[in-house]
Amino acid sequence: MKTLRQVLGEYSEEQLGQLAQRWGIGDRPDGGWQLNHGQLVQSMQDLVAARFAWEQLTVDERKVLHNLLNFSASTGTLSEVLRTITRLPEADFEKALVTLKQHLLLLEEKVAVKTSRAVTSSSSSKQKKPPSEIASRFFIPRELLDSLLIVDREIYTPQYDRSEMKLEKILSLLNMDRLYETGRLYGFMLNDFYSRTLPSMRLTGQLVQPEVPLYAWEHFDASTRKLCKWLCDQGGVVTMRAAREYTGFDNPTLSSAIHTLERYGIAFDTFAGAERKLFVPRELLKNLKKAVAQPEALQEEKPVGLATLDSPPQSIVQGDTLMLYDLAIILGTMFQQNIEPTQAGKVPKRIAGKLLPMLQGKPRIQAYYNEDLTIDMLFVIAQKLGLVRLSERSADGIKPRYEQGPLLEQWSQMAQESPVG
Repeated sequence: MKTLRQVLGEYSEEQLGQLAQRWGIGDRPDGGWQLNHGQLVQSMQDLVAARFAWEQLTVDERKVLHNLLNFSASTGTLSEVLRTITRLPEADFEKALVTLKQHLLLLEEKVAVKTSRAVTSSSSSKQKKPPSEIASRFFIPRELLDSLLIVDREIYTPQYDRSEMKLEKILSLLNMDRLYETGRLYGFMLNDFYSRTLPSMRLTGQLVQPEVPLYAWEHFDASTRKLCKWLCDQGGVVTMRAAREYTGFDNPTLSSAIHTLERYGIAFDTFAGAERKLFVPRELLKNLKKAVAQPEALQEEKPVGLATLDSPPQSIVQGDTLMLYDLAIILGTMFQQNIEPTQAGKVPKRIAGKLLPMLQGKPRIQAYYNEDLTIDMLFVIAQKLGLVRLSERSADGIKPRYEQGPLLEQWSQMAQESPVG
């Protein structure tokens, strides 16, 4: 059987570009697709791309693909057998095959099939083996099998409609790399060595926080914002057909916006039966609506600037430097004892418990887990400013610990009014 890369080698650059467009794949690489078959194959394995491929199929084409996926998809099925189980008229069947082959949703190979035709007495002595004829066998490209099967279940099995699932269930269906990628975008720590909570549950607890959608909104590009705002205006669920009509986006632009929304865990696409939908999980919709509306309200406000008072203020309070004081506290402690972060990157609780009473700033409490993140936040800030750094793990097993950073000496010489970083 041919691999998908081998088949792509038979396509011209123009044909590969059209294929990428249909699958919602943009960002044509340097040198074109003919020199980057591996990148195109990897992009076609993506679930969003697979949904683009399924979405544009007719009822007959979906029927042929569905039956092939569920009937020896990897080893192949003879053309006559496939037509029999689909029960399509021959003309409709052949028409569906042309489209599916053109868009690489199935591949064809010629095989020799032994026939049951009778052998005459005159030829029996010369021909010991039964005669054969050439027939077509169809199979799903092995590289696309998993993603196409997942989308197939969404279409033909109601329980896999993600728009009806809770957020935690949606996240639990994603692989760990996707979960950790979303966590990194927000700065969430999901791999806490001391916690038995599943990463999908930890991420759910973070995403439902009120400030999360606003943070995501601030990082969206114009196309993603346009789609996201309209999605909220429509109640959080829209068909992909309606999304195309409203936005006017082509497949790659629409795909890019969907990928951005999914990476931030804000919205997802799915099939609900035969209809492809884009939706916001119910747990996030209320906060997302507020985040989407907030920039508009801010734009309507008058520009903020210095205002002249009619009379002197009744009292003047000197500005505090609580953050500088707290940074000095943790830096001093670092020189007095070894502080070795846990595998989750946090300061051990026994040390954090001693430091917290000495701080002046307001505590930073993670509401969902009721966890004080103040000490960890201060060390992150200190690392960003170059005041501390983590030592390398030594060959004799000594764990990494916080030590003086490259800019600590310069920072210690700054006056109070000087910029911190």
